[in-house]
Amino acid sequence: MVDALPSQRFGIVRGVTGFQTRKSALLLALAGLASALCTIATQALPNWASGYYEGFVFGIWIAAYFVVHEGVRSVGKVVAFVAASTAAFLASVLAAFKVFDHLPGHASTGSSGVNIPLLVFFISGTVGAFIILGAAFLLFGPRNVTWRSLSRIVLWSGIGGFLGIVGWTLGSLLKRPNAQFFPLFIIWQTGVALSLALLLSSERAIFTDAPRAIPISRSARLVAILFFAVIIIFLGWQVSRTTQAQRAQGRRMGAFQKSLAEAPADKNLPPLPPTAPEQALVLEDVGGLFAEKPFVSNSDGRPGSAGKFAAIPPARSYSVSYVPLKDAPFGTYQPRITAGVEQYPNADWAHYKAKYTATFNPAVGDPKYLVTVTKFQSRIVMDTSMRDSIGHLFFVWPSGNVVVTIRYETKDIKEEFLRRYLEKYPSSL
Repeated sequence: MVDALPSQRFGIVRGVTGFQTRKSALLLALAGLASALCTIATQALPNWASGYYEGFVFGIWIAAYFVVHEGVRSVGKVVAFVAASTAAFLASVLAAFKVFDHLPGHASTGSSGVNIPLLVFFISGTVGAFIILGAAFLLFGPRNVTWRSLSRIVLWSGIGGFLGIVGWTLGSLLKRPNAQFFPLFIIWQTGVALSLALLLSSERAIFTDAPRAIPISRSARLVAILFFAVIIIFLGWQVSRTTQAQRAQGRRMGAFQKSLAEAPADKNLPPLPPTAPEQALVLEDVGGLFAEKPFVSNSDGRPGSAGKFAAIPPARSYSVSYVPLKDAPFGTYQPRITAGVEQYPNADWAHYKAKYTATFNPAVGDPKYLVTVTKFQSRIVMDTSMRDSIGHLFFVWPSGNVVVTIRYETKDIKEEFLRRYLEKYPSSL
């Protein structure tokens, strides 16, 4: 009877431990589910785009479990975990974009919406789970941390990748594009919270069964310090990027509103004088390039909307392209230089359209791409906004009630075109 007492006590302890594990698993899973529902609720708000909220609210719900159920009273630990959870979401999104950019073919579009490769969700889900599980283990786990226990966190993180695949696979079945991420939020957040409960339970059981296990080593302690140091640096970097982006967007919206305010009057405008294409354009070979057939188009214009977009006045557009090969077969691509002449009702509208060129939107563009340069003793605007992306370079200037645009699709900038059109249309800048 005496010999049976230890085994009876061990059975009682194991029974209590099993009950506590099931209770913890249930409570953490519910906390994860509540976080997912909060995240989904905010997605319905108009113009909602946080990036910080999703991870923050998950951290709050999980930290609430440790405070209420496990009696954690350290404010520092709670703050550290919420910060790690916030960083986890940001890091998983960043990882998803990086993986997506390096996959051949990227995404495709099918009948059900965008088809993103599953590897994207596996890696992003694994990254997010690793940060969550690692932070919780180091803050709320058993006191003795070994390299073997740290390696198990890496293995448990793979569950987050699997949950990401399952969540996106189910979400891709939904017809509403905005709702495709809802199953991903529910499955990943609930599943990772449940995985956290099982991880802590297994590690605590190991510590209980081997109370004299090797205590935390100096190198393992250094890993923990570096772990949270990287999180702090990463969050600081993200906040800095967000702040800079918001300031840049504020400046651009200010520039956009300024462009609306500077728009000339669009009432009682005089009619456009008729001009033949051979008068408006240089219809001869220039700089070793052959002039193609000119095009003429007319625009009736439209009224503006206060605070949204400026009015567009009536205009007549003339354009001609200059190409290396004359009478090339149909469909042959030739890098070309195109001259455009736009005729407006008055000089005010021409000056306005030259300042806010057709290729530049002050609401999203960077003013650094618009530079005033001097060519042939005349001041004109050089627009490089498309030079790096598609290789196009623009020169724009007003001349009376006309705006001239020379577009180069060639690497070689033949300034003969600028000279000829500046002779015909002297810049009024």
